[in-house]
Amino acid sequence: MYLFWMKNSLGTISLSRAGLMDFVNSLLMSPYKCTQVSLSASEGMAYLVIGLPKESNSLEMDMVETRLKESLGRVGLSARVSWAETEKSDYEGPSGLYAFIRKPIVWALWASGCAVLILDGLGTLVWALLWGGLFYWGAEFLQSDRGGRLLKKIRGTAGR
Repeated sequence: MYLFWMKNSLGTISLSRAGLMDFVNSLLMSPYKCTQVSLSASEGMAYLVIGLPKESNSLEMDMVETRLKESLGRVGLSARVSWAETEKSDYEGPSGLYAFIRKPIVWALWASGCAVLILDGLGTLVWALLWGGLFYWGAEFLQSDRGGRLLKKIRGTAGR
Protein backbone atom coordinates (compact mmCIF):
# COMPACT_ATOMS: atom_id res chain seq x y z
CA MET A 1 0.00 0.00 0.00
CA TYR A 2 1.25 3.47 -0.82
CA LEU A 3 0.81 6.37 1.57
CA PHE A 4 0.42 9.91 0.21
CA TRP A 5 3.20 12.16 1.35
CA MET A 6 3.59 15.39 -0.55
CA LYS A 7 2.42 17.35 -3.59
CA ASN A 8 4.46 20.04 -5.31
CA SER A 9 4.76 21.62 -8.75
CA LEU A 10 6.44 18.47 -10.11
CA GLY A 11 3.66 16.13 -8.95
CA THR A 12 2.88 13.94 -5.96
CA ILE A 13 5.14 11.73 -3.93
CA SER A 14 3.85 8.56 -2.33
CA LEU A 15 5.79 6.19 -0.13
CA SER A 16 5.34 2.46 0.18
CA ARG A 17 4.08 1.53 3.64
CA ALA A 18 6.07 -1.72 3.59
CA GLY A 19 9.20 0.07 2.37
CA LEU A 20 8.94 2.71 5.06
CA MET A 21 8.42 0.02 7.72
CA ASP A 22 11.47 -1.88 6.42
CA PHE A 23 13.52 1.33 6.54
CA VAL A 24 12.44 2.04 10.12
CA ASN A 25 13.06 -1.59 11.16
CA SER A 26 16.59 -1.38 9.72
CA LEU A 27 17.28 1.45 12.17
CA LEU A 28 15.94 -0.42 15.20
CA MET A 29 17.81 -2.67 17.62
CA SER A 30 16.75 -6.30 18.00
CA PRO A 31 13.97 -6.26 20.63
CA TYR A 32 12.21 -3.29 18.98
CA LYS A 33 10.07 -3.56 15.86
CA CYS A 34 7.99 -1.10 13.85
CA THR A 35 4.42 -2.41 13.79
CA GLN A 36 2.59 0.44 12.06
CA VAL A 37 3.33 3.52 9.94
CA SER A 38 1.08 6.34 8.79
CA LEU A 39 1.80 9.67 7.14
CA SER A 40 0.23 13.09 7.51
CA ALA A 41 0.67 15.06 4.30
CA SER A 42 -0.42 18.35 5.85
CA GLU A 43 2.17 18.13 8.63
CA GLY A 44 4.89 16.22 6.74
CA MET A 45 4.86 13.85 9.69
CA ALA A 46 5.42 10.11 9.94
CA TYR A 47 3.56 8.48 12.79
CA LEU A 48 5.34 5.32 13.93
CA VAL A 49 4.24 2.64 16.35
CA ILE A 50 7.18 0.73 17.78
CA GLY A 51 6.70 -2.51 19.66
CA LEU A 52 8.91 -3.05 22.67
CA PRO A 53 9.29 -5.83 25.23
CA LYS A 54 7.93 -5.46 28.76
CA GLU A 55 11.42 -5.17 30.22
CA SER A 56 12.49 -2.10 28.25
CA ASN A 57 15.04 0.54 29.14
CA SER A 58 13.93 4.18 28.88
CA LEU A 59 17.45 5.25 27.89
CA GLU A 60 17.39 2.82 24.94
CA MET A 61 13.93 4.06 23.99
CA ASP A 62 15.18 7.66 23.92
CA MET A 63 18.18 6.64 21.79
CA VAL A 64 15.94 4.78 19.35
CA GLU A 65 13.51 7.68 19.11
CA THR A 66 16.34 10.17 18.50
CA ARG A 67 17.86 7.96 15.80
CA LEU A 68 14.49 7.58 14.07
CA LYS A 69 13.77 11.31 14.14
CA GLU A 70 17.22 12.16 12.77
CA SER A 71 17.08 9.57 9.99
CA LEU A 72 13.57 10.48 8.87
CA GLY A 73 14.49 14.18 9.16
CA ARG A 74 17.18 13.65 6.51
CA VAL A 75 14.46 12.35 4.18
CA GLY A 76 12.28 15.38 4.93
CA LEU A 77 9.82 13.81 7.35
CA SER A 78 9.19 14.71 10.96
CA ALA A 79 8.57 11.69 13.16
CA ARG A 80 6.26 11.06 16.05
CA VAL A 81 6.92 7.78 17.83
CA SER A 82 4.39 5.85 19.88
CA TRP A 83 5.43 2.87 21.95
CA ALA A 84 3.40 -0.31 22.39
CA GLU A 85 4.28 -3.18 24.71
CA THR A 86 4.45 -6.58 23.08
CA GLU A 87 4.38 -9.94 24.75
CA LYS A 88 5.58 -13.22 23.37
CA SER A 89 2.88 -15.84 23.36
CA ASP A 90 2.97 -19.44 22.22
CA TYR A 91 -0.81 -19.53 21.89
CA GLU A 92 -1.88 -19.27 18.26
CA GLY A 93 -5.59 -19.18 19.01
CA PRO A 94 -8.31 -19.59 16.42
CA SER A 95 -6.12 -18.27 13.60
CA GLY A 96 -3.85 -21.31 13.97
CA LEU A 97 -6.85 -23.64 13.83
CA TYR A 98 -8.26 -21.71 10.86
CA ALA A 99 -4.96 -22.04 8.99
CA PHE A 100 -4.94 -25.77 9.70
CA ILE A 101 -8.51 -26.26 8.46
CA ARG A 102 -7.73 -24.35 5.24
CA LYS A 103 -5.07 -26.88 4.23
CA PRO A 104 -6.22 -29.02 1.31
CA ILE A 105 -4.70 -32.15 2.85
CA VAL A 106 -7.13 -31.87 5.78
CA TRP A 107 -10.08 -31.82 3.40
CA ALA A 108 -8.59 -34.72 1.45
CA LEU A 109 -8.19 -36.84 4.60
CA TRP A 110 -11.72 -35.98 5.74
CA ALA A 111 -13.21 -36.95 2.36
CA SER A 112 -11.17 -40.17 2.30
CA GLY A 113 -12.38 -41.12 5.75
CA CYS A 114 -15.99 -40.48 4.75
CA ALA A 115 -15.56 -42.55 1.62
CA VAL A 116 -14.14 -45.46 3.61
CA LEU A 117 -17.07 -45.33 6.05
CA ILE A 118 -19.65 -45.14 3.27
CA LEU A 119 -18.25 -47.70 0.84
CA ASP A 120 -16.49 -50.27 3.08
CA GLY A 121 -16.33 -52.88 0.40
CA LEU A 122 -13.90 -54.53 -2.06
CA GLY A 123 -12.93 -51.26 -3.76
CA THR A 124 -12.67 -49.26 -0.56
CA LEU A 125 -9.06 -48.31 -1.01
CA VAL A 126 -9.58 -47.22 -4.63
CA TRP A 127 -12.65 -45.16 -3.79
CA ALA A 128 -10.98 -43.60 -0.76
CA LEU A 129 -7.99 -42.55 -2.87
CA LEU A 130 -10.29 -41.24 -5.61
CA TRP A 131 -12.41 -39.14 -3.26
CA GLY A 132 -9.39 -37.94 -1.36
CA GLY A 133 -7.69 -36.89 -4.59
CA LEU A 134 -10.82 -35.14 -5.87
CA PHE A 135 -11.29 -33.15 -2.68
CA TYR A 136 -7.61 -32.33 -2.47
CA TRP A 137 -7.45 -30.93 -6.00
CA GLY A 138 -10.82 -29.21 -5.56
CA ALA A 139 -9.59 -27.45 -2.41
CA GLU A 140 -6.33 -26.52 -4.17
CA PHE A 141 -8.34 -25.07 -7.07
CA LEU A 142 -10.65 -23.06 -4.78
CA GLN A 143 -7.64 -21.53 -3.04
CA SER A 144 -6.05 -20.50 -6.35
CA ASP A 145 -6.71 -17.19 -8.11
CA ARG A 146 -9.12 -18.76 -10.59
CA GLY A 147 -10.98 -20.55 -7.82
CA GLY A 148 -11.19 -17.34 -5.80
CA ARG A 149 -12.75 -15.56 -8.78
CA LEU A 150 -15.23 -18.44 -9.17
CA LEU A 151 -16.19 -18.26 -5.48
CA LYS A 152 -16.60 -14.47 -5.79
CA LYS A 153 -18.98 -14.99 -8.76
CA ILE A 154 -20.95 -17.59 -6.82
CA ARG A 155 -21.21 -15.26 -3.80
CA GLY A 156 -22.30 -12.43 -6.10
CA THR A 157 -24.98 -14.63 -7.63
CA ALA A 158 -26.14 -15.70 -4.16
CA GLY A 159 -26.46 -12.04 -3.14
CA ARG A 160 -23.66 -11.86 -0.61
